Amino acid sequence: MHVYHGSYTKIEEVDLSKSFPNKDFGRGFYVTKLRKHAESWAKVIGRKHKTEGMVTEFLFYDAFANELCKVKRFDG
Repeated sequence: MHVYHGSYTKIEEVDLSKSFPNKDFGRGFYVTKLRKHAESWAKVIGRKHKTEGMVTEFLFYDAFANELCKVKRFDG
């Protein structure tokens, strides 16, 4: 499955030490299946950091079966 992350810069590698602990579901790396949603977030966070923003695409697989990952999944 392809997922997207909107940020002020391109993400080369996920680094949880750069995430904030008080987000909606705690420290983590937030992605969406909806590219448009990631594009909207990239614009918002890009303006905050005075950049155009960037969407990074990732191929996401096997995390639901991986006990090292804690995944919040919203199907609706």
